[in-house]
Amino acid sequence: MSIAICNFFAAPLMSEPHHKSEMETQVLFGEAVEILDQKGLWILVRAVYDNYEGWVLKQQFIVVENYIETNSINTQFGSNVSCNNLQQIIPWGANIPDQTFNIGHNNYTFKGQLATCSKQNFTAKNLSELAKEFLQVPYMWGGRTHAGIDCSGFSAIIYKAFGVALKHEASWQMQHGQVVDFLQNSLAGDLAFFDNAEGHITHVGILLDNNTIIHATETAGGVTIDDIDTQGIISRITKKHTHNLRIVKRYL
Repeated sequence: MSIAICNFFAAPLMSEPHHKSEMETQVLFGEAVEILDQKGLWILVRAVYDNYEGWVLKQQFIVVENYIETNSINTQFGSNVSCNNLQQIIPWGANIPDQTFNIGHNNYTFKGQLATCSKQNFTAKNLSELAKEFLQVPYMWGGRTHAGIDCSGFSAIIYKAFGVALKHEASWQMQHGQVVDFLQNSLAGDLAFFDNAEGHITHVGILLDNNTIIHATETAGGVTIDDIDTQGIISRITKKHTHNLRIVKRYL
């Protein structure tokens, strides 16, 4: 099975092989995919990082003979790489194996701040600082970057920095982790999940403490900090409950 690596800022991963289909998630610069099928300019892929499957434009990837997984990422907004005297902006969370590296026959030089993805780096302070770098990023379904992000994309990209691979899907994320019995026992970094009237999981956010949550939400238009109680999220803008709390899970 062929492996390809994204060499663009972020490649949209679509539900069907055409531009009018739904964007399920994004594959970031440096992330790898397995090629499963091809239809014209589109390839069906499975993301190596979280096993998400969908269709991407093949021109946004470079097929490689040898792929060595890296556990280091870019954690500086506005960082770039240069290749053939051209500079290219890359997203927060992009896979960067070293200051100089190759994707296929292309040689890149990285200019930015590298961080190792590891649970050992997790502290409440680190979690808070990283998450707050996304404040005011606009809400965008399927997004994983500062150009736009959704609730599960936000939790997944922050957890990536601590070496925990979460699929870009709130209902999938809820199936994992350890249950926290009571909200008052929650800690910074725990994920809170919310459901609708039918009981379907529709939202996820990251707890900063047991009464504060940071999340990407349509209600505020993007990433924001709100209050939370045993009933759910309380918007700091409207002072009203916006999401119904279902469960809290711990992963770190």
